[in-house]
This record gives sequence, structure tokens and C-alpha cells, in this order.
Amino acid sequence: MRYGLLAFDVPAGILTFGHTCEAQVFLTEDQALRSLFGNCRIERREKALTDEDRQALLKATGLRFPESSFRFLVAERNGATIGYSLVMNEIGKSEPITFMVAMSPEHRVVDVLVMVFRESRGAEIREKRFLRQFQGKKSADPITIDNDIVNYSGATLSSKAITRGVKRALGLFNHFYPVSASTQKVSPAFMLPALPMPHQIGTYRQVRYMMGTLCDIRLHADSSAHASAAASAAFSEIRRLEKVFSAYDAESELSRVNREALRASVPVSADMWKLSRAAVGYAKATGGVVDVTVGPLLKALRRGDNIEEAGEGLCRASSRRGAPPVGRPVSSDQFGRKFYPHTGCRRLARRHCGSGIAKSIRCHYLSKTGHRSHVLGNIRTLH
Repeated sequence: MRYGLLAFDVPAGILTFGHTCEAQVFLTEDQALRSLFGNCRIERREKALTDEDRQALLKATGLRFPESSFRFLVAERNGATIGYSLVMNEIGKSEPITFMVAMSPEHRVVDVLVMVFRESRGAEIREKRFLRQFQGKKSADPITIDNDIVNYSGATLSSKAITRGVKRALGLFNHFYPVSASTQKVSPAFMLPALPMPHQIGTYRQVRYMMGTLCDIRLHADSSAHASAAASAAFSEIRRLEKVFSAYDAESELSRVNREALRASVPVSADMWKLSRAAVGYAKATGGVVDVTVGPLLKALRRGDNIEEAGEGLCRASSRRGAPPVGRPVSSDQFGRKFYPHTGCRRLARRHCGSGIAKSIRCHYLSKTGHRSHVLGNIRTLH
């Protein structure tokens, strides 16, 4: 049997082996480090990967590490280590995305910064609304798309690349800098010591991971010790209020009210009582436009349900249980600071009080201009 070579005359430019897009450089390494750690001293520590390292990392993360080495960028101030970072390169659709993952000594992600993007589309993943999902993550978290990370619509492959890189960075950090007993004694929330801001003498900054995000306090003080004491007092108050009003903590007072007021009256703290009475006042003043019991409606919106049908269904359910319609304030006992039982379709959603007032005002002025139907946020309003 004979084999021959078949040749084609192809015009230049038709036959290609991939698409090359001009790289978008958002940050250099030095710019990213300054953004994260200010004017701290940066020590570069090279870590070579052996076959044993790769096997251990694969077992710990389920991901492969073909690279020969990684360079840790360690931020130090006054002899103390305040943070670590790694520059990762992960393939999106066909090109590598270069980004920096910063981690705290408590082994949590501080921030992720996209430095260079080389694909033709998907650069939106550099936006904070996507990257802030990684803040506070630790290696024990899933850190996977469609689990604890929501991908950026239209940039799924790029979203997966960033997610994979963050998980690999945490794996490398835990492997080369294992969690020590002294580290475990530190509060699990991310914390930076009070640091003077670059070019701002007397201004200090402290950051901690609280309320599902990074809380940043900047203050003026005559010393780092005074700044740390003041910031610690402020964060203690935030933590206290979080235990009262957090809708994401099953042990918070708000969660207990939503869970137990279905069956019996629930005693509440002075903080809960004060805010709830104010919320009831806003509900009465606005005819139910501002309503802290809109939790089920918000869930319906997130599922993509029709808002009018969802609202009508909740009202019918509320009426069958003998409770006032959704949009009316819950009843309270002014003598014992208690919430009376509510129906299962009513739950408190504190953070929507202010936004409800803003939407009510905008509705009023838009109606004056003759607009009978308009969209405010995620809710379509009819008049």
C-alpha cells in the first residue's frame, strides 16, 4: 500500500491555530502589592515543588500542580508577618489569566486582584462583585462554581479559572506554611494590624472579615496602639450587632425570631426591639412600601418567580392563617419586648428598610411625570 502527501493551497490568513488577543494589563506586581499591603516590606520566597509535594497537594485539593516552583510574596511590618500573596496563572478559554491571591496569617483569602487578562472576552471577572466572593475563604471551603461561588454570566471559563487558582493558592499556602497552634489562637476573622496609610501620617487602617465581607476602619490616632484599641472596640460592637441582626447566622437573634415566632411569642433584646419598632413605624407611614417581612418575596425574586404572582400567593397564605396581609407590620408587645407569632410566609429582612423608603420616594416623583410603570432595582412597580 502506498501513501501519498495531499497538499492544499490555502490563502494566507484562513488557516489559523488559535486566536491571539492583545493582553489587557490592569496592575503590575508592585501595584497589586501596594494596593494590598501599603508600604510594607515584601520578602520573596521561592518554593520548589517535588513529586512528593505534588502528590500531597493533589490529595489535599483534588487539583494538579505541574509548575516547578512558586514564589510567595510575604508582607512584613516591624518584623511581623501580616500577609502572604501568590501570583497565579490559570488558563481561561485558551489563554492564561494572571492574578494575585492575598491571604492572611489566619489562612483566609484577603483579596483577589486580576493583573493581566489575555482573552477576547470575559474581562468582567476583574470586577469586585465577582472577586469579593472569595474574601474570607479558607481551604476547607468548597470554592467551586455553582456551590459557594457564582460564576460571572458570559465569562464562565474565566470564572472557573479564577476559582481554580484561588483554591490552588490556598492549597499551596497550607502546604508550605501549615496552620500552627499560635495561628489557631487568633480570631478566625481576617485581621490586619492597624497600619499607617501611605502618605497619610497619623491615619491608621484595620480590616477584619465580618458580616460576610471585609469591614474597613480608617482612623486618626497618635500611635498604632491607640488606633488598634479604638478599632478593636468598634469591631467588637459590630460583632455584637451581627449576633443580633445577621440573617446568615442560625444562632443570631434575628434567626431565632424567624424560627420560633411561628409557634410562640419570642422575647427580644433592646437593640432588636428598637429597630423593629422603627421598622413598624416606617411600614405604617408608607402603607407597607417599606416592609421588613419581605423575606419570602425576596427569595421568590431570586428564584426568578413572577413578583405579582408570588405576592398574591403569599397574601393568600397569610390570609388563610388569619394574619394580616404581607406588607403590614408585625405585632409587638411593648411591655415585654416580644414578637407575637407570625405565619410561615412572613420573615424579617432588616436591610431592606432604607431601600424601601428610597424606592417609595422615587415612585412618587416618577408618577408625577406620568410614568405608570417602571423598574426600581429588581422590582417592577405598577401605579
